[in-house]
Amino acid sequence: MNEQLPREAMTLVSDNIFPLTEGQREALIAAIDTFVPSINSSTPSQNSTERDMEFWHCQASDLDIDQLIVDTISSQSRAVRKDFSLLLRLLSSPVAGLLGGGLPASFQSMSLQKRERLLIRWSTSRIPDLRRAFSSLKRLTMFTYYSRGRWAEELAGQRLATHLLPLSRHQISPPEGSPLCLVKETLNAKP
Repeated sequence: MNEQLPREAMTLVSDNIFPLTEGQREALIAAIDTFVPSINSSTPSQNSTERDMEFWHCQASDLDIDQLIVDTISSQSRAVRKDFSLLLRLLSSPVAGLLGGGLPASFQSMSLQKRERLLIRWSTSRIPDLRRAFSSLKRLTMFTYYSRGRWAEELAGQRLATHLLPLSRHQISPPEGSPLCLVKETLNAKP
């Protein structure tokens, strides 16, 4: 019974950050689906293919972007992991609704329109930490969705996302100056 956990596991356990609670996971999923929602159109354009319709009907959580974000954050420094955990705890608590100028409600219990309004308020907030939280969530979500999602190779091949080229699956850490490094720097930046 006195078996020692590996050092990495002890760090995560002692930080009490990962694994995420159900509420934190739901808040993260709600956040990424707010940035990349499913766009349902009852009347597709004449030029729309089945693949186009699949693209527009897909939201971020359909591609497990939440797990990719958790994997990315879990490889960051202890301070970044703690900040991210704090953000998810905030979003999953009723305080999130109050910070948006509304009634106490967790982020995941809000409608898409209320979540969008809350994030827009955070993006222009006078509180630097809220602006930083918005920016970090947006960048992590968008970068991960377009670089690791199902359509990443197509988008890169069409040069629609040349600045978000997918990372090699065998690459452990991103090359210096890559968008993921910029996300890491943003997360570590002090306002």
